[in-house]
Amino acid sequence: MLRTPMDTMMYEQAADSGHYIDEYTVLREIALSIGRVLMLLVLVGVTSVFSIGAFFLLQRLSHLE
Repeated sequence: MLRTPMDTMMYEQAADSGHYIDEYTVLREIALSIGRVLMLLVLVGVTSVFSIGAFFLLQRLSHLE
């Protein structure tokens, strides 16, 4: 529910600019779902070789700038 206003604003802007909102919504949701599945597969791969702690270490390293 926290992302609802941001998503609504994004869909409104896409509709106002003349884009097909239904196709955009479907493609966006498909892309998000594929990303989630790929990250789950990476997590399974990392935890099968290392412990779950290694995944959290990688997560911390990815957030450093």
